[in-house]
Amino acid sequence: MPDTIPSLWPDSIKVDVQTPVAILRVQAESLGKVTRGILEGAVETETSRDKTQHRLVVIAPAYNGYRHTLLVVRHDVALPYPAEVEAQDLAFGEDEDSELIYPTAWSDEELVGYVRTALQSTSTLALLLSLIARSNETRDASTKSNGTTVGNGTHDAGGRPGLTPHLTSGSDTLCTRRAL
Repeated sequence: MPDTIPSLWPDSIKVDVQTPVAILRVQAESLGKVTRGILEGAVETETSRDKTQHRLVVIAPAYNGYRHTLLVVRHDVALPYPAEVEAQDLAFGEDEDSELIYPTAWSDEELVGYVRTALQSTSTLALLLSLIARSNETRDASTKSNGTTVGNGTHDAGGRPGLTPHLTSGSDTLCTRRAL
């Protein structure tokens, strides 16, 4: 009898699944390579009792350490999927409380697709080019005037100025809008 019952498990089950933090770490490392070290990427992780949040942050060391949160991935502490992916260009509506609605990745393949969309968006490109230009300008100015630097502070994924983006800062609405 067992020979006549087929496997009912989905064909999409695979054994080489990557966690959200692993996917973001690769992108953070790639940013430094793509920009020849002008910009750096970092993944900052915070965990509460039941949620984990990973932020992909762009850092411009030459521009006074300027930091910008590009995207945030949230998931259950015990299970990395499903994972909500929050980035400026991924919002697709508002709920009844006027909160932006972001997509949910149910697999690493879906997450890679959402991260790709966010990183290849025109707003991300504009941000990266702006930070590279400011970094180059700051380096040129510091070379010419004995280390004078221009610019400071950080911004969140919406381009709003703020402090270093941590949940406790209250300045990064992308990360603080929802408690972990």
